Amino acid sequence: MQLAYLLYSISERRRWTQTALLFNGLGTSWNDLSAASRTTAARSVGGGPPTLDFDED
Repeated sequence: MQLAYLLYSISERRRWTQTALLFNGLGTSWNDLSAASRTTAARSVGGGPPTLDFDED
């Protein structure tokens, strides 16, 4: 998360507006992404790599 905000800051200083917005979005979404990764890891069966179930409602 800190890296995302650092890259946002650098992009903003260089006036790379679109890139700055992307890094800002990544930084602000970090908690949601982190929670989703923990949920997916908890669903993993047998200690294998996590998978996404697109059929789940």
